[in-house]
Amino acid sequence: WLLRYSFSLPYWVLQRRTTRSPPSTCTSTTVTTSPVYHHGHGHEHHDYYTYPKYDFEYKVEDSHTGDHKSQHESRDGDVVHGYYSLQQPDGSLRDVHYHGDDHSGFHAEVHYSTNHGQPEQHDKHFY
Repeated sequence: WLLRYSFSLPYWVLQRRTTRSPPSTCTSTTVTTSPVYHHGHGHEHHDYYTYPKYDFEYKVEDSHTGDHKSQHESRDGDVVHGYYSLQQPDGSLRDVHYHGDDHSGFHAEVHYSTNHGQPEQHDKHFY
């Protein structure tokens, strides 16, 4: 018997045409398996194309470490839309909204919000 796998991956993993590095992301992969039994009789059917469609998001707000970030991304066919946001080490906030498709490629709009206060220091860790 054989196993059949189905994967869902972020758009930038599937599109290697861009010259820029992909944004930092937490990727999630979904794997489904099902046994396929072959007895050597008849014609085998192989499905080599599955319509790509997914939605994912995550959010981290850790006051102990100062880690604050979030991301949302959705894909429908060859079109992907998403954003991610993170607090930089200097306390500023980076927001990136992006989209991409087969015709126009990958486009990102980056915004920075300055935090005039000092970033929190987290030099003591308790385990």
